[in-house]
Amino acid sequence: LEQELRRAGYYKPAARQEFLAIRNLLAITLVLMTGGLVVWLGPSDSNRTAVLLIGGLALAITVFCAARLYLHAKGRRRVGRVQDGLPDAMDMISMCVSGGLSLNEALDRVSRDLAFSHPEVARELEIVREHAEVGTLEQALRAFANRIDAPMVKSMTAVVNQSERLGTNVVTALH
Repeated sequence: LEQELRRAGYYKPAARQEFLAIRNLLAITLVLMTGGLVVWLGPSDSNRTAVLLIGGLALAITVFCAARLYLHAKGRRRVGRVQDGLPDAMDMISMCVSGGLSLNEALDRVSRDLAFSHPEVARELEIVREHAEVGTLEQALRAFANRIDAPMVKSMTAVVNQSERLGTNVVTALH
């Protein structure tokens, strides 16, 4: 669940609790509303009561499951947008690095420049830069690949990490 929340762009520490609370609140509300309608109808029409009870419970179960499906679909769309914007980001990063900026400075610059055209990519690059400042670039890129979980991102991460580890030119690896 936490992986899917990150893929969908929910990074708050309480995102998991909020998602579970909203999902459970919706399902419980539907169950209580169904129970209230059943009590309001009373025992006079048992066929209608049974249909209402079964329909209400089925709707509550559907809402309970649909929340997770919605989160998965939102994450898939976001990953697609990140993959669409990543080539532009890589081109800009390689231009910045070949122009003399360090990789962290290039990540900062590109994340600011892409904030309007590719906001998801800009946010992810900002997170990578912040993680690289705290730890290492290799760890930051590996965390990026785990968050997005797409083959294109994983291969880009592996190439950049290998060039960093071997001390070769990052610009060549980005091209």
